[in-house]
Amino acid sequence: MKINLDTLKNEIELNKKYNIKILCEKMNIEYKDDTKFRRKILTLIKENMQITEEGRGKGYKIIINKINSGFEYIDGRGKSEGSRGQNKIYAQYIDLLLHKYLITQANGKNIVNTTNNKIAEATGIVNCNYRTAIANQEKFYNTIKNEIELNNNTYCMFDTFKNVKTKIREVVKGSLDRLQKDNTISYEISTFVYVNNVSRIATPEELEIITKYEEKILCEMNITKRQKDNNYKLNREFNVKVLKKVQEETNITRIYKGYEIIILNKNIESFNEGEYITKLNNEILKFLRNKSMQEENKVSENKSFIGKWEIDRNDEEYITKCNKIIEIIVNVTYQDIKNKIIRCKNNKISTQLSAEEQDEIIYSLIDNLDVEDVDIDF
Repeated sequence: MKINLDTLKNEIELNKKYNIKILCEKMNIEYKDDTKFRRKILTLIKENMQITEEGRGKGYKIIINKINSGFEYIDGRGKSEGSRGQNKIYAQYIDLLLHKYLITQANGKNIVNTTNNKIAEATGIVNCNYRTAIANQEKFYNTIKNEIELNNNTYCMFDTFKNVKTKIREVVKGSLDRLQKDNTISYEISTFVYVNNVSRIATPEELEIITKYEEKILCEMNITKRQKDNNYKLNREFNVKVLKKVQEETNITRIYKGYEIIILNKNIESFNEGEYITKLNNEILKFLRNKSMQEENKVSENKSFIGKWEIDRNDEEYITKCNKIIEIIVNVTYQDIKNKIIRCKNNKISTQLSAEEQDEIIYSLIDNLDVEDVDIDF
């Protein structure tokens, strides 16, 4: 679609603040709440207009100082060849591993209730340390600092957890969709509750109560679901507040979201499970190490970033530290440090960043996430 210069000059007022969504409306481009889409539009704007950028995250605004030329917008739908190729590599391992995991967990039955992180650990996407580490991030930070002598910084940990969490969702969801398409399974994302130490799917009445308080607490905290889902501290605070309110009306002791999976076909071809876990794990490690390099390169190439966390990402040890964390929580050959994390008494992260700077880090990470807005807790 060609967007000519006259259209831009007629629709866009110079020296006025716009967000990307409004600019898309002005240019008659269908807006998509997707990170890749926003980056693509921003690139086109920068190439054809002189702009000033203000703020970050939700407060990010663009001021158009001058419009140089029109341009052609091509709606590139679907995944890139590189992405499709990568998914094929994962698929040859994860689909069989996941199928076998479900059959084993079913224990003679046809229904399995599970989560992203349980699947990820069982199939070798991550190792046994990941679930404990991401559930106890402050203790994990201090454990690797004191026990493993990794003088880490929070930005390395934030980036690594973000990248691992994104990859888990992508690989697990992709495998579930393929198995469902092949009529091997059918699945739904459901809300689960613990009542009297027994886990089960929430009843319609319980779900109504949970939803009511989720919406109410989001308003009280003045946050969006996306911010909550991708911010460890906000998510924990939100969950505690919701559970406390829900417990005033029910006997529920825990709430989480997961998959209810029905196994339709238990016939599975023979394969070497250990070998497949190792090969899948190696592919995930390769991707995550490369992702750390991309994070650093992105900062190196864009000197407009001036936040302390962006400067830290440009530190010569950034990749080394990120890769060490990747080893600890992903590499299946790494030692089990779950008990060390749990026993760690220091559950605070010492940082020189102000609360405002920490918020900026969170918004920066949320802006760069490219995942489905699906909350699958550990």
